[in-house]
Amino acid sequence: MRATAHDSTATSRDYRLAAENLVTVYTRDLMGNLLLFAVGGFALLLPFRFLSAVLNQRKATGAARPTSSFHRAFTFVFDVLALPGALCSSLFLSLAPMIVPGTSFSAIKGIVPVRIRGIMSRVIPLSVVAYALGFSFAYGGKGTTDRHGWIGLEHGRARLTALDLRSLTMLILAAAGFTALAVLMLTAYISLMQNGGTLR
Repeated sequence: MRATAHDSTATSRDYRLAAENLVTVYTRDLMGNLLLFAVGGFALLLPFRFLSAVLNQRKATGAARPTSSFHRAFTFVFDVLALPGALCSSLFLSLAPMIVPGTSFSAIKGIVPVRIRGIMSRVIPLSVVAYALGFSFAYGGKGTTDRHGWIGLEHGRARLTALDLRSLTMLILAAAGFTALAVLMLTAYISLMQNGGTLR
């Protein structure tokens, strides 16, 4: 069972929030922006960045839906736009344990978080990371619809350290490497098709 004692120190909360921010930078600011721009150009990217800015005015409290009616309306549209990027980044994060020592292949289980509702574009990547590294992320908080849920393993650690952030950074760098490889392969494929399917 997870204990509220995990939140007993400000330092552990700070490390956990820093871990959530690292995941968000990769899933939303890299993959989300990249995918939306590739599909719809600035017509999709600019509204997405606007929604991100609006939602960032609210203090980060996890992946639960906000209780505020104003934020809840924006959150739904944001989640729809962010979900494709979140799913792609979650796939790469689940592959990262192949090259990052000390991580678990059970990360793939996190792509389908069981009985968790909320901002799914945040829930799914956090769930994958939690399974990969044995973490436990706070699901709700002040101003959200759920204040007591947790994302990740039943016995995951919520009290994170600087070494945990190092492991998470390695996981994200590996996933970013897979992302770059996928972009290069896609670019090469498109170039090949434009040349009539022959190398020139």
